[in-house]
Amino acid sequence: MVDLRDRAFTSQDVVNALTAPAAASSSGTTRKKRGLAVVAADGQLAAPETPPPRRALSIQLQFEFDSARLTDDALAKLDAVGSALQSTALRTARFKVSGHSDAAGRADYNLALSKRRAEAVRTYLVARHGVEAERLAALGKGADDLLDPSDPRSAVNRRVQFETID
Repeated sequence: MVDLRDRAFTSQDVVNALTAPAAASSSGTTRKKRGLAVVAADGQLAAPETPPPRRALSIQLQFEFDSARLTDDALAKLDAVGSALQSTALRTARFKVSGHSDAAGRADYNLALSKRRAEAVRTYLVARHGVEAERLAALGKGADDLLDPSDPRSAVNRRVQFETID
């Protein structure tokens, strides 16, 4: 996962983070299934069918306290994300937008708040940047995946992540 939480970033940084790496050469690689090597019709070893890893990006977005209202700083960051999602490299990609919270408060409340925040991000990208709604799946994670478990109330745990779906 590429972490852009602690620095300013551009739409190109977002594109780079969410673009799958070039496929590695598979020459000389043996793929086995139940102890058998898979061989192509021409007698060559078949290339492995390993899907490329999903690319993910974590950004720090500030919201109004106890709210899903995005701050001006968050909107500026989302403008870079929106431009990136409309770029040629990402125009057809689909993403999971995951909202995360710190561990302050009740678990059910944090889960609902993180979902509302992910929905706010999705709504902004659709309305402001014309990203097709079906390309963005918003979900809340609450405090289930803390970046800093040693400090469950730390601001670093309050974030939004984008992960490729396809």
